[in-house]
Amino acid sequence: MNIKYLFIVTFLFFSANSFGQHLELMDDKGEVGLMMGYGSYNGDIAPDVQFIKMNYGAYYKKQINEFVGIRLNYQSLDLNVNDNKSSNAYAIARGYYFERNFHELTLMTELYFNRFISGRKNYRFSPYLGFGAGLLISGNIDKSSNGSSASNQYPVIPINLGIKYSISNHINLFAEYKKSYSTSDYIDHLADDGLFKNVNGDLFQGSKSGKDNLISAQIGLSYNFRKIYGPDPIKTPKHKNTGTNMESNSKLWSKFNIFKLFKRK
Repeated sequence: MNIKYLFIVTFLFFSANSFGQHLELMDDKGEVGLMMGYGSYNGDIAPDVQFIKMNYGAYYKKQINEFVGIRLNYQSLDLNVNDNKSSNAYAIARGYYFERNFHELTLMTELYFNRFISGRKNYRFSPYLGFGAGLLISGNIDKSSNGSSASNQYPVIPINLGIKYSISNHINLFAEYKKSYSTSDYIDHLADDGLFKNVNGDLFQGSKSGKDNLISAQIGLSYNFRKIYGPDPIKTPKHKNTGTNMESNSKLWSKFNIFKLFKRK
């Protein structure tokens, strides 16, 4: 092989290696975030209408590397749904409604599509995907034309898709869309396989929509916990009056001593 080409390959290898080590000097260890947005429900009541309500949440994430993190997520959701808002004749005749609030706790993995390092110009943006498992817990509001629920906890499987942009060394702006698949068809107190009476005594059933699920979209800000590796900063020693300093000062003074002019040769 030509010596010139060998030199170029060797130079590029060590340059890339040193650049990778430079990136490793700054490491994002974790992240906390606050978010707010809107959520809705897909189920048996008014299945052709999205009833959008405000929601908010927070999370803590343990960052494994630049691509993978484990995230503990909390979200507060309010649902208020009514058949009378539907354009479906069957749903309007049924006339069911329900109002509930929920607390959703989930544990998800978060996967970046691009290498993401907060504050770095070339690594400050990435889409991400999250998925995991959790629990939907009923709050203190539970009103329905079909009575209250027999269960207050529902397992859920959340899938999360978002984008994140670093605006400083520690602060990120993000937006995400999440869909939580529940294991129950009775979150809205109306199951597909049952018959229920409305206020007029007429029998109706659910909308054959399958299991109920929740959707939400939110924006938020997050803060990265950063650890910086590297040598300790060099401490500047304080100046002291030592013998060496006094000696150097006397030499300097003797250099400009006016009596030096009258010294004999």
